[in-house]
This record gives sequence, C-alpha cells and structure tokens, in this order.
Amino acid sequence: MNKIILIIFFFPFIALGQIQKMKDSDKVKKFKEYYSNGNIKLEASSINGILVDTLKSYFKNGELKTIQIFKGMDYPRKVYYYENLKGMAAKSREGYYLQTSNINFQEEGNWNYYYKNGKVMDSLIYKNGKQIYRARYNKGGKLKFEYYINSTGANSKL
Repeated sequence: MNKIILIIFFFPFIALGQIQKMKDSDKVKKFKEYYSNGNIKLEASSINGILVDTLKSYFKNGELKTIQIFKGMDYPRKVYYYENLKGMAAKSREGYYLQTSNINFQEEGNWNYYYKNGKVMDSLIYKNGKQIYRARYNKGGKLKFEYYINSTGANSKL
C-alpha cells in the first residue's frame, strides 16, 4: 500500500519533468549560412542562443572544413574540433569554453592541440580567458618544453 501511495505522489513530478524536457527540445533551432555562390558555409543548432550538438563549417567549394561537437549545456562546456585533412576529419583540438555573451566565448581550463597522427602537440591551461601554462610535445609524445605564464606575461620554465 505504501508503494502505491509513493508512486501516485511522485508520478506528477516525473510527468512534469518529462513535459519540461519536451518543451526544451522544442526550442532547438537549426540554422544554415550560405556563400554568395550558393554553397553551404555553416550549419548548426542552438537552444536559447547556445550552440548544441554539432556545428559544421565548409569551404567555399562546399567541401567540409571543420566539425565542432559541443558537450553539455553548463559552462564551462567541452568542445571537440575536427578538421578536414585530406578527405578525413581528424581531431585537431579539444577544450572548455566559457560563454561571456551571446556571441563571445573564451577558453577556460585544459586545452589540447593535436598533431595529424593524433598525439598531443600542445597542452595549455587557461584561467579567466588567459593562458597560464603551456607544454609542447614532439610528434612521438615526448615533452620538449613547458612553462607557466605569470600575471605580467613573463614565462617561467619548469
């Protein structure tokens, strides 16, 4: 009997949560931008002005240029970049963004940039949109150098 009462008590809240999710999904807006020659330039989706899912950009000839994949709705948000290299999309960088306005974003936290072979080339750390650390690796993954950047912009090697 107690189980039935709990189910009846919580059911409206569960149903309300599902209705809210349905309303949020209705707010997804897809948009496309085109070059003057008619080829697609950009395609993306947003919810309340926040980019979601995948953003694709194209060269003027219509060939895929980059893919950005956005994870989550809370900031800082993880974003993955893939660039078209000889017909294949290869991960070029990944990191976190903070949104500072409807159209402005700044890097935050850890960012990695990759060689074409998939190995990390640079590992950077940002704080409040400013780079505070950098490590560079060779194509084999061996550390070449690393340093911190202080508030005056001076480098201090480790």
